[in-house]
Amino acid sequence: MELANKYYPNSPNPSAQVPKKLLDSVHYSNPDETMTDYILLERYFYYYDKFGINHTEIRLSLDEVNKTWEKSDSIAHERKGNGDIVTSTYFKWNSGLNRFEGYFRYTNTYDANNNLILYQDYEWVDQKWLDDTKIESFYDPQNNNIRNIASSWNESLNIWEYDSKEEFIYNLDNEISEFHRFVWDDVTSEFVLRSKYYYEYDQMEFLVERIEYRLNRNTKEFELYGKILFQNNSHGQVLIQTYQSYDKSLGEFTNFLRYRDSYDQDQDLEYSYLDFWSSEMFKNANRYKYHYSIHDLTSDAADVTYQKHLSISPVPAYDRIMINTTNDHQLNAFVKDINGNQVFIAKIENGIYSVQDLVPGVYFIRTEDSRWTRFIKIE
Repeated sequence: MELANKYYPNSPNPSAQVPKKLLDSVHYSNPDETMTDYILLERYFYYYDKFGINHTEIRLSLDEVNKTWEKSDSIAHERKGNGDIVTSTYFKWNSGLNRFEGYFRYTNTYDANNNLILYQDYEWVDQKWLDDTKIESFYDPQNNNIRNIASSWNESLNIWEYDSKEEFIYNLDNEISEFHRFVWDDVTSEFVLRSKYYYEYDQMEFLVERIEYRLNRNTKEFELYGKILFQNNSHGQVLIQTYQSYDKSLGEFTNFLRYRDSYDQDQDLEYSYLDFWSSEMFKNANRYKYHYSIHDLTSDAADVTYQKHLSISPVPAYDRIMINTTNDHQLNAFVKDINGNQVFIAKIENGIYSVQDLVPGVYFIRTEDSRWTRFIKIE
């Protein structure tokens, strides 16, 4: 789950602490058997730097047998100064080794106008990151995203192969009016149009409907497939998204899924619901509840994050390293190998980090407020 945070603006007072409301956690629940209450199953926690930029997310899952909360997975973000993600690494909790271990990673590349031009993801296999998929994005002079091309890495041929393409058409208000989805045909070596989407807006320029047509491969004609209906509040925030499929035999649309969102007095998301259509009515399937608190953030934009230098000893290290830190208890640390592959999120306990589980080699480590510092693990 991705949280969009913005770099807090500069202040005349470089030492000022600015209060800011930030998302602390999200609670995921399912309805109980009576459908009158909810059972809490998962909790997501969000961690920030001193500018309010989210850098880590951790998910805990309920062990329904032992009734205990267990670590499940985590995401570590590296961001630009404006908060845009450069790299996100996903980790699963290894209870046997008592640590998070990376399994999926993606990187984002931006152009001079801060448009995302390349998304690329990788899978962690045999102690290295392997190419998986990439999406190249293209923009018009108004910085509207007009085309995305997705490719998959063919490891046996050692080449990228096309998968699909998306094309967007905009109206005079720079709103998406049409969206076309293509798939790559290996036989003809070209992209084939498979789906068309049409967007409708109200007088406030809020999106109210998206209709989908899909290609019938037998008749070669595009047929109605489904649509999404949007209900918005006066701020333009979506309150309800209703998904409908088109029944050709009845000649009408029928409900099958609905998302509902509600907002607090600050217009921050408070609840999200997923409902399924059953027995001629929507029935709730799950709920997300969002929890916020006030954080005191540094308002001096000239104070660069991740600049503190770590002092590490011994170098090289065999079983553990000592790290200077003002934290007397526990803090997160991020470890990557010499190729820049983030290995996992580590825990520094009272200034000590165990390196016993690392294979011998050169590594880099940083904490939430430091730069990358090199260390060496030996046999």
